[in-house]
Amino acid sequence: MVFSIGIDDIFYSYLRYKLSWDDKPYGWYNGLGCAFSSITIIFLYPYLHRKKNVNDVMLSIYGLIARITILLMFAFLFSSWWAYMALIPTAFTRFILTGLRAASSRLVEDNEQGKLFSLISVINGIMSIAATLIFNGFYPLTLSFFSGTVFLVVAGLCLIPIMLLL
Repeated sequence: MVFSIGIDDIFYSYLRYKLSWDDKPYGWYNGLGCAFSSITIIFLYPYLHRKKNVNDVMLSIYGLIARITILLMFAFLFSSWWAYMALIPTAFTRFILTGLRAASSRLVEDNEQGKLFSLISVINGIMSIAATLIFNGFYPLTLSFFSGTVFLVVAGLCLIPIMLLL
Protein backbone atom coordinates (compact mmCIF):
# COMPACT_ATOMS: atom_id res chain seq x y z
CA MET A 1 0.00 0.00 0.00
CA VAL A 2 2.81 2.39 0.85
CA PHE A 3 4.45 1.87 -2.54
CA SER A 4 1.25 2.35 -4.50
CA ILE A 5 0.07 5.41 -2.59
CA GLY A 6 3.54 6.99 -2.60
CA ILE A 7 4.02 6.58 -6.34
CA ASP A 8 0.52 7.95 -6.96
CA ASP A 9 1.44 11.00 -4.87
CA ILE A 10 4.43 11.93 -7.02
CA PHE A 11 3.17 10.61 -10.36
CA TYR A 12 1.68 13.85 -11.68
CA SER A 13 4.79 15.82 -10.68
CA TYR A 14 7.00 13.23 -12.38
CA LEU A 15 5.03 13.32 -15.64
CA ARG A 16 5.04 17.09 -15.54
CA TYR A 17 8.81 17.08 -15.00
CA LYS A 18 9.70 14.41 -17.59
CA LEU A 19 7.13 15.00 -20.33
CA SER A 20 5.85 18.51 -19.58
CA TRP A 21 2.34 17.13 -19.19
CA ASP A 22 -0.34 19.32 -17.70
CA ASP A 23 -3.80 18.36 -16.45
CA LYS A 24 -5.26 17.32 -19.81
CA PRO A 25 -2.78 14.62 -20.92
CA TYR A 26 -2.48 13.39 -17.34
CA GLY A 27 -6.27 13.21 -17.07
CA TRP A 28 -6.51 11.17 -20.28
CA TYR A 29 -3.71 8.88 -19.15
CA ASN A 30 -5.18 8.38 -15.69
CA GLY A 31 -8.69 7.84 -17.08
CA LEU A 32 -7.49 5.21 -19.56
CA GLY A 33 -5.49 3.50 -16.83
CA CYS A 34 -8.54 3.35 -14.55
CA ALA A 35 -10.71 2.05 -17.39
CA PHE A 36 -8.25 -0.69 -18.37
CA SER A 37 -7.68 -1.81 -14.79
CA SER A 38 -11.43 -1.83 -14.09
CA ILE A 39 -12.17 -3.93 -17.16
CA THR A 40 -9.35 -6.30 -16.25
CA ILE A 41 -10.46 -6.73 -12.64
CA ILE A 42 -14.11 -7.24 -13.65
CA PHE A 43 -13.52 -9.74 -16.44
CA LEU A 44 -9.99 -11.18 -16.45
CA TYR A 45 -9.51 -11.70 -12.70
CA PRO A 46 -12.63 -13.88 -12.29
CA TYR A 47 -11.80 -15.75 -15.50
CA LEU A 48 -8.29 -16.58 -14.31
CA HIS A 49 -9.50 -17.41 -10.82
CA ARG A 50 -12.46 -19.62 -11.72
CA LYS A 51 -11.76 -21.00 -15.17
CA LYS A 52 -7.98 -21.36 -15.00
CA ASN A 53 -7.82 -22.14 -11.26
CA VAL A 54 -5.21 -19.49 -10.49
CA ASN A 55 -5.37 -18.75 -6.76
CA ASP A 56 -5.70 -15.27 -5.29
CA VAL A 57 -2.13 -15.15 -4.00
CA MET A 58 -0.72 -15.95 -7.46
CA LEU A 59 -2.94 -13.28 -8.99
CA SER A 60 -1.52 -10.82 -6.43
CA ILE A 61 1.98 -11.84 -7.47
CA TYR A 62 1.07 -11.24 -11.13
CA GLY A 63 -0.11 -7.79 -10.07
CA LEU A 64 3.16 -7.11 -8.25
CA ILE A 65 5.16 -8.20 -11.31
CA ALA A 66 3.05 -5.82 -13.40
CA ARG A 67 3.74 -3.06 -10.84
CA ILE A 68 7.51 -3.68 -11.08
CA THR A 69 7.29 -3.56 -14.88
CA ILE A 70 5.51 -0.20 -14.73
CA LEU A 71 8.01 1.18 -12.24
CA LEU A 72 10.95 0.18 -14.46
CA MET A 73 9.24 1.66 -17.51
CA PHE A 74 8.70 4.94 -15.69
CA ALA A 75 12.18 5.04 -14.21
CA PHE A 76 13.47 5.30 -17.77
CA LEU A 77 10.56 7.28 -19.23
CA PHE A 78 11.51 9.14 -22.40
CA SER A 79 8.29 9.86 -24.33
CA SER A 80 4.52 9.98 -24.15
CA TRP A 81 4.09 6.82 -26.20
CA TRP A 82 6.26 4.94 -23.67
CA ALA A 83 4.01 6.19 -20.87
CA TYR A 84 0.95 4.97 -22.75
CA MET A 85 2.62 1.58 -23.31
CA ALA A 86 2.79 1.30 -19.52
CA LEU A 87 -1.01 1.13 -19.50
CA ILE A 88 -0.77 -2.51 -20.54
CA PRO A 89 0.79 -3.73 -17.26
CA THR A 90 -1.20 -1.08 -15.37
CA ALA A 91 -4.32 -3.09 -16.16
CA PHE A 92 -3.09 -5.83 -13.80
CA THR A 93 -2.09 -3.76 -10.77
CA ARG A 94 -5.50 -4.01 -9.12
CA PHE A 95 -4.89 -7.74 -8.84
CA ILE A 96 -2.58 -7.01 -5.90
CA LEU A 97 -5.07 -5.78 -3.30
CA THR A 98 -7.98 -7.76 -4.71
CA GLY A 99 -6.05 -11.01 -4.40
CA LEU A 100 -4.67 -10.21 -0.97
CA ARG A 101 -8.06 -9.23 0.39
CA ALA A 102 -9.68 -12.34 -1.05
CA ALA A 103 -6.93 -14.55 0.37
CA SER A 104 -7.03 -12.89 3.79
CA SER A 105 -10.81 -13.24 4.00
CA ARG A 106 -10.37 -17.01 3.88
CA LEU A 107 -8.07 -16.89 6.91
CA VAL A 108 -10.76 -15.61 9.29
CA GLU A 109 -14.25 -16.75 10.22
CA ASP A 110 -17.16 -15.18 8.36
CA ASN A 111 -18.22 -13.22 11.45
CA GLU A 112 -14.68 -11.76 11.75
CA GLN A 113 -14.41 -10.40 8.20
CA GLY A 114 -15.79 -7.00 9.16
CA LYS A 115 -13.01 -6.59 11.71
CA LEU A 116 -10.42 -7.71 9.17
CA PHE A 117 -11.50 -5.25 6.51
CA SER A 118 -11.84 -2.45 9.09
CA LEU A 119 -8.25 -3.13 10.13
CA ILE A 120 -7.14 -3.09 6.49
CA SER A 121 -8.92 0.25 6.01
CA VAL A 122 -7.27 1.77 9.10
CA ILE A 123 -3.85 0.55 7.93
CA ASN A 124 -4.55 2.01 4.48
CA GLY A 125 -5.29 5.41 6.04
CA ILE A 126 -2.12 5.37 8.13
CA MET A 127 -0.03 4.22 5.15
CA SER A 128 -1.49 7.02 3.04
CA ILE A 129 -0.19 9.64 5.46
CA ALA A 130 3.20 7.92 5.81
CA ALA A 131 3.59 7.46 2.04
CA THR A 132 2.81 11.11 1.36
CA LEU A 133 5.44 12.24 3.84
CA ILE A 134 8.08 9.78 2.64
CA PHE A 135 7.63 10.10 -1.11
CA ASN A 136 7.04 13.86 -1.25
CA GLY A 137 10.15 14.31 0.86
CA PHE A 138 12.37 11.85 -1.00
CA TYR A 139 11.39 12.49 -4.64
CA PRO A 140 12.57 16.15 -4.87
CA LEU A 141 15.97 15.12 -3.51
CA THR A 142 16.50 12.75 -6.44
CA LEU A 143 15.78 15.23 -9.23
CA SER A 144 19.32 16.58 -9.31
CA PHE A 145 20.92 13.25 -10.26
CA PHE A 146 18.26 10.84 -11.61
CA SER A 147 14.54 11.57 -11.55
CA GLY A 148 13.64 7.87 -11.84
CA THR A 149 15.41 6.89 -8.61
CA VAL A 150 12.19 6.57 -6.62
CA PHE A 151 10.75 4.21 -9.22
CA LEU A 152 13.86 2.00 -9.15
CA VAL A 153 13.89 1.88 -5.34
CA VAL A 154 10.22 0.96 -5.16
CA ALA A 155 10.64 -1.68 -7.90
CA GLY A 156 13.37 -3.27 -5.79
CA LEU A 157 11.27 -3.09 -2.65
CA CYS A 158 8.34 -4.76 -4.46
CA LEU A 159 10.44 -7.90 -4.61
CA ILE A 160 10.02 -8.30 -0.84
CA PRO A 161 6.25 -8.91 -0.93
CA ILE A 162 6.69 -11.27 -3.90
CA MET A 163 9.16 -13.35 -1.90
CA LEU A 164 6.91 -13.32 1.16
CA LEU A 165 3.90 -14.43 -0.89
CA LEU A 166 5.86 -17.20 -2.56
